[in-house]
Amino acid sequence: MRLAKGPSVCCLAVCAVLVVRAHDARGAVDVPTWELSDLWDIQETFTIDLSEDDSTLNLDVELNSSFLRIGVETRTGSAGGPQRAYVQERLSGTVDADGSAEIGGATVNLSFENGELGGESWSRVSDLAWVHENLVIEGDLVADFSLIFRDKVARVTLELTMDFVPPAEFYDFPIGEPGETWRVDVMLVLTGCLVVAFAPDIPFDLEDVDQPLDAMVPVQVTMTLGGRESRGISSDTHRIDGGEVFTAWYAPELRNAVEIQTNLFRFDDGGGLEQWAGNSLIATGHTSLNV
Repeated sequence: MRLAKGPSVCCLAVCAVLVVRAHDARGAVDVPTWELSDLWDIQETFTIDLSEDDSTLNLDVELNSSFLRIGVETRTGSAGGPQRAYVQERLSGTVDADGSAEIGGATVNLSFENGELGGESWSRVSDLAWVHENLVIEGDLVADFSLIFRDKVARVTLELTMDFVPPAEFYDFPIGEPGETWRVDVMLVLTGCLVVAFAPDIPFDLEDVDQPLDAMVPVQVTMTLGGRESRGISSDTHRIDGGEVFTAWYAPELRNAVEIQTNLFRFDDGGGLEQWAGNSLIATGHTSLNV
């Protein structure tokens, strides 16, 4: 999920959008059942590319997290609207990354170690639209300067909040026939801060970073219901296709998406953060703690 000045993970947490039960006049289930205390294990991968003057950075990032459905609350004054009920999922996990950087003609191998993430995601009860997510990632940036040294060079903290205005209905229930379409036309409001505190003993004169993140990103896509496919941990899924912006494989028996591919945030302004792209979220396990 990617696209203007100001990154996101995580998007990471799109799997929070499938949750409660509703019925039409015939008694059919329109919206998947929300099971409190359901626990989903998710693996997310994406790539970050950065260029500035004569320096470049490339990182392949992997997040392994758990989403725990913890309850339904009524929130007021949120981006999703006042006096609305929302379902909440809490996420926690680990972050790993490997990549390289070129600084002044020299290539440096990088890794992100001791990485941890936490946060929560909210979806609207009435239609499961994605409303809000906040995320905090912390860890150590380690550099390998070949034969010179390998050591921690910085402590990195990313705090990110995403609000969809109005809430984004990437799913359309009840699921109809292949070829059905619907439109998503929302504004993604990104706020947060990136802090990089460099170690005092590294052999470079680098200034600490304390960069606010603030962007309003239009998300406009036509969603199309595709056919049935076997995908990941489910042998029967509906493909929900929004092209590069958002594509999901929804498993009716699990009442959730087992895989989501997104590309909401792209950066191409002739410099700086060029892209944080290619999100892939894959469900690796599901446990009902109610049993």
